[in-house]
Amino acid sequence: MTPGLAMKRGRAMKRAWAMKRGWRQARRGTVALEAAIVISLAMSVSLGTIQLGLMSWTKAGLQATAAITARCMGIGATACTGIGGQAYAVAQSRRFLTSTAITAANVTVTTASTCGSTVGHFTKVVITSNQWNTSKVLPPFAPTAITVTACYNTSAT
Repeated sequence: MTPGLAMKRGRAMKRAWAMKRGWRQARRGTVALEAAIVISLAMSVSLGTIQLGLMSWTKAGLQATAAITARCMGIGATACTGIGGQAYAVAQSRRFLTSTAITAANVTVTTASTCGSTVGHFTKVVITSNQWNTSKVLPPFAPTAITVTACYNTSAT
């Protein structure tokens, strides 16, 4: 092999290694970009799932509060009639939810002749919470307000 040919081969080998090294570096950049996309999607899904769970938990807590308040008002217990249905509901909601979930203005206690499609004498409690209307994670899917209703039949008492 002539010295000139060996030198050309050496340069060609160096270029081949340099191209391979450049390809590896370019590949690392691609992997970083793919990881960023996957991580951002995974975080969005995770945070959305957490928010939906918290919204469901809030609705369950509001429903329990409404049922407890309707029963208490329906049987005429002094624990709830003495302080008023709204104040009793707010106090009970703190057992299940955060202290800012509802205020007395969010609670309506009425005597009704129907509850749903059932006719009779009822104590009806309607609670509306605006806690989730400022949601930032899932604006298109988040409700503007969560409303629950509970009734207690007072015709038997």
